[in-house]
Amino acid sequence: MMRLVIFVLGISLPAAVLSQPAVTTVDVEFTLETATFSETLAWISGWAYALTELGHGGSKEICLAQTEHVHSSVLLNALNARFNGQRITSEQAASVLLAEAKAKYGCNK
Repeated sequence: MMRLVIFVLGISLPAAVLSQPAVTTVDVEFTLETATFSETLAWISGWAYALTELGHGGSKEICLAQTEHVHSSVLLNALNARFNGQRITSEQAASVLLAEAKAKYGCNK
């Protein structure tokens, strides 16, 4: 009986590991002022939250259903594409984030 349990565990444990979803890695391909990686991601997340609230609040520029939200990954991808390898200010980033939000989540989409 013990051999059967060991055999079943020996087969099922590797299968469980292989069935795990892939880990998503985040690449920040620019430097936001003097911010660390974590600070940059937190800053972008804050923008996503603020833009989501704007979209839920009856903005004339960003329109979202109550179940929709602005995705941080969309904002990060826009910054990576525009500022790859550069050190940027929060003002530079803000103008790109607002433009991207209007393009992806605008009321005229």
